Amino acid sequence: MTLPAAEAPAASQRSRALDGVVTLVARGLLEPGERTSEVLLEETLNQELRIEVNRTAVRQALAIMFRDGLVGQRPQSGVWVWPVSIEEATEALRLRRQVEPPAVSTLIETEIVGTSALGHSADRALYMLEHSSDVDELIVADGELHAELMRAAGSTITALSLISWMQRLRIFFWRGGLPYRTLVDEGKIRSLGNLDLQLLHEIREQNHRADLTLVEYFRFWGEIVSGK
Repeated sequence: MTLPAAEAPAASQRSRALDGVVTLVARGLLEPGERTSEVLLEETLNQELRIEVNRTAVRQALAIMFRDGLVGQRPQSGVWVWPVSIEEATEALRLRRQVEPPAVSTLIETEIVGTSALGHSADRALYMLEHSSDVDELIVADGELHAELMRAAGSTITALSLISWMQRLRIFFWRGGLPYRTLVDEGKIRSLGNLDLQLLHEIREQNHRADLTLVEYFRFWGEIVSGK
C-alpha cells in the first residue's frame, strides 16, 4: 500500500521525488533546460506520475540533484534540469567500466549470485528486460540489475554511484531527443536487454565468459551513446 505523502518516511519521499524528476525528463514531460518550480514539480509528480510526495521532499531532491550537477536553480528564476552532453554520458560509462569488471569477477569466483542473493528490484528488472519495450523502463531495469550485482559483490557504494550515473543516461536519452530516436529506430535497447540476461545467466553458471559478455555490453553501450 502506498502511504500518503504526509505519512511516508522522509528518505523514501526524497528518493521517489528525485527519481520522479528524472522520469519526467526521460518521458518528455519536462524538457532539459525548461524552467519549472518546486510547486509545479510537486503537482506534476502527483498528477502525471501518481507519485505522492510533498514540497519538502521535492526541495530535498532538487538539493541533491543540484549537488550532483543535474539541475540549476536561481532565486526568482526557478529550477531546471541540465541537459546531459555526450561527453558526460561517455564519462558515466567510463566510470562504470572501471568498477564493474572486478565486481563481476568476484561474483563468478564466490558463487553468491543465486536467487536469494539479489533483491526484489533485480526480479523487477529481469521482468522488465524480458517484457518491456519502453526505452526508459529498459534503461532503469538495466541500471537496477547492475546495481544489485554490485551489492551482491559487496560494493554498496558502487551500487549507489551506478544509480546516479544511470540517472544521467536517462536524461541523455530523454524522449524527444535525437539519442532517444536513434535508440528506438534501430531497436538497440532490446539488444542491450538481451546482453543483460546473458550476463546474469553466465554469472550464475560461474562461466568466465561473463567477463567477455561484460566487455561486449560496454562496447554496445558506447555505440548507443555515440550514436554509431
